[in-house]
Amino acid sequence: MATAGYSEEHEIIITDRFNDLLSSCSKIVKKEEDWELIRKAFFLAKEAHKGVLRRSGEPYILHPLAVAKIVVEEIGLGVKSVAAALLHDVVEDTAYTVEEIDTIFGEKIAYMVDGLTKMAGVVNTDTSKQAAYFRKVLLTLSDDVVREVDALAHRMGTNRSALVNQILAEYVSVPTPERRWNDIFEAIEELMTPTRELVPFFAPGSSTMSLKSSLSYKYRPTVKYEVDLSSGDGQTMGTLNIVFRTQSAALISAMTSFFRLWVQIEDKCLAPLLGSSISCALYDGRFVRPLAMPRGKALTADDVAGAISAYVQLFDRLLKGYLDGSLSASDVEMAYRGDLRSRTLLI
Repeated sequence: MATAGYSEEHEIIITDRFNDLLSSCSKIVKKEEDWELIRKAFFLAKEAHKGVLRRSGEPYILHPLAVAKIVVEEIGLGVKSVAAALLHDVVEDTAYTVEEIDTIFGEKIAYMVDGLTKMAGVVNTDTSKQAAYFRKVLLTLSDDVVREVDALAHRMGTNRSALVNQILAEYVSVPTPERRWNDIFEAIEELMTPTRELVPFFAPGSSTMSLKSSLSYKYRPTVKYEVDLSSGDGQTMGTLNIVFRTQSAALISAMTSFFRLWVQIEDKCLAPLLGSSISCALYDGRFVRPLAMPRGKALTADDVAGAISAYVQLFDRLLKGYLDGSLSASDVEMAYRGDLRSRTLLI
């Protein structure tokens, strides 16, 4: 039967999810008062969020129900943490105050809810920030969270951060940064494999991928292209670090000359299209270039992988041509301009 603010269909879904939560709570509930606390928190949250829908069209109350189930089933916390999870958006999004939560549920639950409310500013439609918010929900609901998470992570042979992100990715399908990095790097690996010119390597969950390329010099020195996606700041996706190690003074000089040529070419050809300069840096044996964030486009993992792969392959091909003498500086610029005209994403 439908109630005010909820359709009959939504009532069925909400009741089903709540019963599912109660079933999960059976392993932590020790007395009738515990059941009453969970029910009271749920019905208050349900009433407070009535009529509010998520962008998917689902009633908003399904979100705190999902978080509450994570708290009990995946992290193994107690009844008060479950109640706080159910109430965690009430103060932020409804007319209830922390003082009212304190009066109804007690100081400890009010304290947890207040802490979560103060973090609510990180939530928006950006999925990475939403994932960060959920992480904070899981890690600050109560004083015993960190201890419980660390113990579980130790038993599983992982760390706290990786465990929380695993729960988010697998249980509520939150697109965590680690999952996105992994998707991008897997796509790059697939794109690079047929060429065999660049050998990719990355560890699952890592924000960094390396691609190694051998030069046609004595002892086959290598150039390593390190893609680091953890350093993105909204304006950039991350950085490309190009590292080389050699004892040859002539090779060091030639590579340094190429890096400087590359900066000049990009300042002339790419920077005007991006609308800003490209802040590259040249250290001893390392060239660092930010990867620009394409504007006005929601990027898939395949989009990012394709753009990065194409850029690294172009750089590697022109570097080798310059070093072996088959390409002059003007040849490199001409090839770069030709490639630029065919790019769909500018990074």
